Amino acid sequence: YQSMDPNTRMVKKGRVNLKTWNPKFSVKMLTDGVEESQTVISDRTKSRTKYYRPAYQADYVVSNTNDDHGTPYRQDYSVQLTAAGTAPKTGVDPNRMQETQETFSASPRRGRYGQMNISNTQGRVKVTSVNLDTYGGNKTYNSRS
Repeated sequence: YQSMDPNTRMVKKGRVNLKTWNPKFSVKMLTDGVEESQTVISDRTKSRTKYYRPAYQADYVVSNTNDDHGTPYRQDYSVQLTAAGTAPKTGVDPNRMQETQETFSASPRRGRYGQMNISNTQGRVKVTSVNLDTYGGNKTYNSRS
């Protein structure tokens, strides 16, 4: 991602919007330069039983005995197979993904552009958007190490 400003910019924070299903993901921000990167999110997972809101919401029962698989605001809608190899039957959509906005802060790095490297080691992750917040950098041509 490159700003319309041709001068260097400083990236200080950002957001990645993701659809996830049983994820374990990391986000790395790269700026121009050799091996100039920083991990801003590391091995983040989501709970099948916890809800984002309301705070007092009782945990989801993974056997779906309450027939409430589709209740809004759960962290993860993935389905775990039972010992018999079957998933809960009633009211379950095994392809339902939760969409969230993951925010991060970064140590400011000077550069003309920023790249995001999003990796996932389990489940599924779909990237829906990426936003980087920047502020103006040096407007002269010079070299700094």
